[in-house]
Amino acid sequence: MITECANYGTITSTDVNNNGNVAGLVTGGWGSCSAKVEYSFNAGTITGADNVAGIVGQNAGSITACYNTGKVTATKTGGKAGGLTAENGTITNAYSIGNAIGKKGR
Repeated sequence: MITECANYGTITSTDVNNNGNVAGLVTGGWGSCSAKVEYSFNAGTITGADNVAGIVGQNAGSITACYNTGKVTATKTGGKAGGLTAENGTITNAYSIGNAIGKKGR
């Protein structure tokens, strides 16, 4: 469990072949990560190829009472970006007011 954590910094993955999982707090593959994140936030700028997010890149777990105010950018064509998560199990009482920018295409 991750609780009461914050990111204010800039996180950038420069690996253009990276399939992603770049986030302010938690990264991981869908099948390999089931983190519970609560009472946490991201205010930093997050940039990566795919599955880029303010809180969690990919997660089969939960996000509760978290928020994102930072800019999130996926640079890979067809890349997923989300203010809170690119893919996640359960989200409760959470919000994002930061820009989330994906790259259109397949």
